[in-house]
Amino acid sequence: MIRSLDLLPARLCSWLAYRTTPATFSLCLIAAVVLVAAIEVPR
Repeated sequence: MIRSLDLLPARLCSWLAYRTTPATFSLCLIAAVVLVAAIEVPR
């Protein structure tokens, strides 16, 4: 269930990678990791 949620930021970032600078892409990647951590840690 959570795996499908993880795919959404990854797809968004891969799409952004084609259209934005590497700095923006890395920022998005960090945001995706934080988002996944926020979803998976609180139980």
